[in-house]
Amino acid sequence: MKRLILLAFTFIMACSPQKKLMREAAVLENGGLSEEAYKAYENIYHQTSSADARVGMRRTAGGILEFKLSAARAACMNENYEDALAKYEEAFAYANSVRGLELPVSSLHQEQYNNCRQSYINVLFDQAQSLVMNEEFEEATRLINRIFSLDRNNQQARYLDILCEIIPLYNAGKKAMDIGMYREGYAYFDEVTRIDAGYKDVRELKNQCLEKARYTIAYVPIRNNEVKKAVESSVGAAAKDAIVKLNDPFIQLVERENLEQLLLEQKQGMEGIFDEQTAIQAGELLGARYLVTGEIIAFRSETGRLKENQLK
Repeated sequence: MKRLILLAFTFIMACSPQKKLMREAAVLENGGLSEEAYKAYENIYHQTSSADARVGMRRTAGGILEFKLSAARAACMNENYEDALAKYEEAFAYANSVRGLELPVSSLHQEQYNNCRQSYINVLFDQAQSLVMNEEFEEATRLINRIFSLDRNNQQARYLDILCEIIPLYNAGKKAMDIGMYREGYAYFDEVTRIDAGYKDVRELKNQCLEKARYTIAYVPIRNNEVKKAVESSVGAAAKDAIVKLNDPFIQLVERENLEQLLLEQKQGMEGIFDEQTAIQAGELLGARYLVTGEIIAFRSETGRLKENQLK
C-alpha cells in the first residue's frame, strides 16, 4: 500500500509543472499576446509531446496568421499596395514556416493577393505611361522595372519600355530633319523602324530624309574605238559593282540600260559619247549629281598557263 501511494504522489508531482505552464500559456493567449503564447505552447510540446500543447500551438499560430492577412487586406484597401504585398508575402512565409500545423491558407487568400498585385500594376502602369508621354524616361523606366518584378510577361509594360527607346530616337530624327541634317535624320528613323516599323509616321519621314539626302551617280564610259566593247563592258560592270557594294542607301546608281533609253529618246546614240563633255551632258540628262566616267587607254591580253588542282 505504501508503494502505491508513493507512485501516485510522484505522478501528481510530475503533472503539476505541465499544468502550471499550460495555464500560463492560456493566460498569455487570452491576453492577446499570441506570439508569446505560441512560444509557451511550443516549449511545453517539445518537453512533453502534449496534445493539448500542440492544439494550443495551432490555435495561436492560426490567430497570428489571420492577423497578418487582415493587416495585408487593410493596407490594400487603403491603396498602400507596396506595403500590402509585403504583408501578404510575410503572412504566406509565416504559414510555410509552421507547415506541420496545417494552417489554412486558402485559395481565397491567394486570390486576394493576386487582385491586390494587379491593382498595384495598374497604378504603376498609369503613372509610367504619363511619365513616358512627358518624356521623363528615367523615372518611367524605374516604374516599368517594378511592374516587371511583379509580372515579367506584362506586354503593356513591355511596349512602354520600347517607347522609352523609340521616342528619343524619333524626336532626334525630327530635329535633325528640321535643320536639314537628312542623313542623320534617316539614321534615327531607321533605328525606330527596326524596333517598331508602324510607329506614327516614321516610315514616311525616313523616306523623306532619304529623298532629300540621296544623290544619283551615273556611270558613263568614254568610248575608245581601239578597245573592244566587251572589255569596256567588263570594266564598266566592275565599276558599277563596286558602287553597289558600298551598300549606301543614299547612292542611287543610274544603270547603263536607263542611260541608253534616255539617249535614244534624245535622238543621241551611244556611239555619240566619245569625250568628257558629252559624258557630262549624258549625266545631266539623267539628273545625276555625280558622274563616274573613264576611258581605257591601253589594254593587253595575256594568256596564262592552265593550272589543275585535284580535290580529294
